[in-house]
Amino acid sequence: MFVCFTKHQFIFGLEQTFLTHTNPCLPKRYGKIIFTRIYNRALRGDNFNGNIYRLRQPNVFDNIGLMRIDKFLSECKIATRSETGKAVRRGEVLLDGVPVKRADTQVDPDKNVVTYCGEVVHYRRNTYVLLNKPDGYVSATEDKKDKTVLDLLPEEVTKFGVFPCGRLDKNTLGLMLLTDNGPLAHALLSPKRHVEKVYRFECAHKPSDDDIAALESGVDIGGYVTKPCTVKMTGDTSGEITLAEGKYHQIKLMFDAVNNRILYLERIRFAFLTLDGLARGEWRYLTDDEIKKLESLGI
Repeated sequence: MFVCFTKHQFIFGLEQTFLTHTNPCLPKRYGKIIFTRIYNRALRGDNFNGNIYRLRQPNVFDNIGLMRIDKFLSECKIATRSETGKAVRRGEVLLDGVPVKRADTQVDPDKNVVTYCGEVVHYRRNTYVLLNKPDGYVSATEDKKDKTVLDLLPEEVTKFGVFPCGRLDKNTLGLMLLTDNGPLAHALLSPKRHVEKVYRFECAHKPSDDDIAALESGVDIGGYVTKPCTVKMTGDTSGEITLAEGKYHQIKLMFDAVNNRILYLERIRFAFLTLDGLARGEWRYLTDDEIKKLESLGI
């Protein structure tokens, strides 16, 4: 049996187990040692007691439960806890339309409506942004020489600590996903997940049938043989290539391996996400349906 838990669900279950079954005569450190061993096995997805327990990253739509309203506003990057306390004293923090009296007032983000200084605050555990990357921006959070993709986003987004999920070369255009969900980003980029990325390209000269066959079966790009991919030609020197991996300069190196050269490259699809209606340099938040579908790929 395969059982998937969030970290908090798993820890709560272990705590209940130890409260029930641990010998009260044993020193507390033994319970901590046992807990650490089981927790580490869960991180690896090991089998114990006939089950495989694996921790997963909590997603946006997990039930959050109660939390202090100052913590709620802090996690939403709206106000620090001290700022929330001052706003509470000024009567500027409302819970379901009623001013709260204390900063430690409990709030259920799934049920309650929180208003801060006249603005309704929506709680979301993680942030997901779709960007149509223009030429000349590097896929990084900071760079001493060049502009980064974060320079295309307003402070209301960058304050959540988003970063590129994967990278596009400085002169490669197109679809880029940015998020603050590290474990999901890692999972989506893992070749084991087979998450497809589709690129539109223009090359220096027409590839032969043998060249296309070699690209699709895998070519050596300097000590590494690429995994199978799909190449669809839409013109003599233009086409689309679909990959489920993303090595450094991979597509350019793949075409170099068949004595050709990439002149233009644009990512047009990441998993099911496309750039429909998104102009170059523009961005948008993912919809709730897109987030659910994206997070299902990382489980």
